[in-house]
Amino acid sequence: MNIALEEISKKEIRADYLPFLEEVEKMKFICSDSRCGIPVVPSSFKEYNIQAPHFRKLVGYTHHEDCDYAKNNTIYGKGKSGLKITDKEAKKIGFPNKFNILEEDITKEKKDVYNHNVGKNVDSKNKRRHTEISSDFSDHKSNQVSSIEKIVDCYLSFPANRDQRIKINNIPLDYDTLFKEILANKKHIGIQKQFFFSKVKVATDKSRNSSFKDFRETVYIKLFPADFPDDGKPFKQYELILDKNKISNKKLSMVKISFDKAFDKMLFEPKKGYDLYVFFIGDAPKDSEGASFNLINGYICFRYTDIRDSI
Repeated sequence: MNIALEEISKKEIRADYLPFLEEVEKMKFICSDSRCGIPVVPSSFKEYNIQAPHFRKLVGYTHHEDCDYAKNNTIYGKGKSGLKITDKEAKKIGFPNKFNILEEDITKEKKDVYNHNVGKNVDSKNKRRHTEISSDFSDHKSNQVSSIEKIVDCYLSFPANRDQRIKINNIPLDYDTLFKEILANKKHIGIQKQFFFSKVKVATDKSRNSSFKDFRETVYIKLFPADFPDDGKPFKQYELILDKNKISNKKLSMVKISFDKAFDKMLFEPKKGYDLYVFFIGDAPKDSEGASFNLINGYICFRYTDIRDSI
């Protein structure tokens, strides 16, 4: 499960925020469906865990037959098999239909430092942190989202439903044309605030530092265009630039966790046809000589996946 309710406050907590919660082992969670409410426990939220953070049900408990989580699993299975889901099913799983690209005010969040090395939030005011995390998902039920992760997952999980519409800054688009793949021989000059995706360039020795170069003020993510020429001819060595001064510490930590989880899956759970991908919103190079994409507002996530053609 990716979302659960804290038992006392009944506030939604998304699993990928578990690493940021203090004393998470002492917290109690339940299934988010009011018709179900069985106890669930947080799992795989430590830095050394390979799997992505998630909630799992306790042994001896079963989700209610009308539980949305159980029904959603059926819907995702339908999408995985290549079948088209209905509009009602799309609404049920929260298929995002609205997203606003915002410029982030980082003043408040910069004071709320997350120490990635020790895995603990320096801010001792857990109640305030908990409130901030929960409020990020207040629009979940209206199908408006504030991060690109849900959009990416629906794009990957439902190739037969890429005709679904989504408003980006109130401009209607469909999922099939929303993302532009970065190609070596395609001009991306001057495109701004665009959803992009690309394979991440992985070194022969599979050193993560070669793919994700983390310097004091900047992170460089090496990209590997899909149409990489195998005839020895030169091609653009594209990279994605993340300016640390333009992103909050919380978001920066989430970027690192997203990369590490996807990279570890590539190392330890290899699958035929799968590659390491990055999805992001960014600005393309300004001229034909440029090779750098610039990340906007921390809108980025990594996936070890295959990308099926639209059906």
